[in-house]
Amino acid sequence: DRALEVIRNRVDSLGVAEPSIFPGADNRIIIQLPGINEKKQKEAEKLLLSVAFLEFRMVHPQSEELVSKLFAQGSTPKGYLLDRAANRECYRKDPAVKDEERMEGLQELKRFNAPVGTEFMLEQRRDKTTGAPFYVPHFVEKRRQLSGEYLTSASIDYDSMTMRPYIRFRFNAKGAKIFETVTRAYAPGGTSNPNPQESRQLGIVLDDVLRSAPVIKTVISGGDGIIEGDFSQ
Repeated sequence: DRALEVIRNRVDSLGVAEPSIFPGADNRIIIQLPGINEKKQKEAEKLLLSVAFLEFRMVHPQSEELVSKLFAQGSTPKGYLLDRAANRECYRKDPAVKDEERMEGLQELKRFNAPVGTEFMLEQRRDKTTGAPFYVPHFVEKRRQLSGEYLTSASIDYDSMTMRPYIRFRFNAKGAKIFETVTRAYAPGGTSNPNPQESRQLGIVLDDVLRSAPVIKTVISGGDGIIEGDFSQ
């Protein structure tokens, strides 16, 4: 199931019309991409066979203010509509727009009124009641603080009181030092975030898709940490 999700995300980034991706016999995954030329075929094969690329990148400090301005202006990326979900403004995919047309605007989306050194990214969430996806925008810095090469493990764990799932992760020794430096700088009252009342978000970007943007609550040393959020299993 996880592999299918990764592959769907990668195929979506290609902008292929009506791809077919489904599990086959003997733990195989069948991928059918109709109507693509040889160049696109080679591009798809290279993308699908590559190792997933994980980055940790800071969210711009004025991201919420910039996003609020977009909502106030009624500005929407190509193929999306303004909506509300989970008591907040958000975007939803416009069902009248074909996926391939939406994907054509992907690069435009990443520059969507973004300040220099940042890109506009959408974090997908799901409505608790309906399960329908909605998208929360963020302006994320292009410069990465560290990459997944330093990650040694990531797994699901559960809060002992509420049994809500969260993610537990561990970095190797080098990654632990880098991550401590990052969290020391951007935790409330840190060297790059001197306001003790202000929380900075760390964007978790997998294959150029923003998967989560948790708040850095405190300095994390030793390489072990958790990511809390409104996660399903």
